[in-house]
Amino acid sequence: MGEPQKTAVRRAQAASRKWRTWMRYVAGPDTPHWVAVGCLFGWAMGMIPEESLLVYLLGVIAILCPANLLACLGSFIVGSLLSSLLVIPLDKVGTAILTIDALQPVYRVLMDWPLVSWTRFNQSVVCGGIAISVISALPLYVTCRLAYGPIYARLSAQFVDSALSDAEYSSPGSLAR
Repeated sequence: MGEPQKTAVRRAQAASRKWRTWMRYVAGPDTPHWVAVGCLFGWAMGMIPEESLLVYLLGVIAILCPANLLACLGSFIVGSLLSSLLVIPLDKVGTAILTIDALQPVYRVLMDWPLVSWTRFNQSVVCGGIAISVISALPLYVTCRLAYGPIYARLSAQFVDSALSDAEYSSPGSLAR
């Protein structure tokens, strides 16, 4: 094998290592628990409108804890698309929660705190999104945890075993197909 081929193989191996290191960093741990936690964070951020401080706080917490960020991103996209279709039900749920007479003194006290007004929980759609996120947290966690095994096995068979990702374990001539 000539020197240019050896150089090409070394570059492909280095790119493969960099890609896998970057994906491990971005994705986070791929245990069923942390994938499900990433799905929960993404779902909650997607169901709450973006003008709320809660979305940014959840995003910071998701980055700081070892949640799977790819699962978080995927469920954020799904939650955002779904919440845009469910604006009327979210508004009705939020209105029902915000009009409970027993909670009006609590709402007044909370709105006097400096940062709470930026969460915009007093808007009915935001309050409904928070309520739906909290109610759906346990079923979503269990579903993501149970679905993770078969989905991961299928995806790893397609992507992890690709020619670029296992280039350093293959023979040098296998890249010149």
